[in-house]
Amino acid sequence: MLLSSSKRVTMMGALALSLGIGANALWDCRTDQHVFPLDSDKFLVHFTSWRDSHYNDAQSWIRICLPNDDGTWSNVDPLGLNCAPKGDTFSPGQTDLDADIRVVGGSGCSGGEGGGLDGASINYKDQSINLQYGGDACGPRNHGITCQLTK
Repeated sequence: MLLSSSKRVTMMGALALSLGIGANALWDCRTDQHVFPLDSDKFLVHFTSWRDSHYNDAQSWIRICLPNDDGTWSNVDPLGLNCAPKGDTFSPGQTDLDADIRVVGGSGCSGGEGGGLDGASINYKDQSINLQYGGDACGPRNHGITCQLTK
């Protein structure tokens, strides 16, 4: 059976995702992929729910973007969520941040049709963001949600 090139690319992308090798290419910290300007006092966390894109063993994941002095972002490798009820805590050694960050996947860890972010949150130092209602701290949901926190 012959496939058109667009169908082959789509199938190859789906295969890469199912094998867990596509996460780096799906969303990274380029300045044109989020709604927040670079600020040396802030960093970004991009939360990708199970519905939006999963990798490894069907995990939701996060990527942390750290500001560089030259006006670019550094990508921290994607970190998969185990979707523990009380959240997953990532240490400074995993994130290059100054303190632990806790991410609760809530319904974003569910493979169900709803795909909402009910119960999902990010907690860093004294900051807590409810991902369902991110407000000014988060951009619009588009293949995940990007939120800005103060270092």
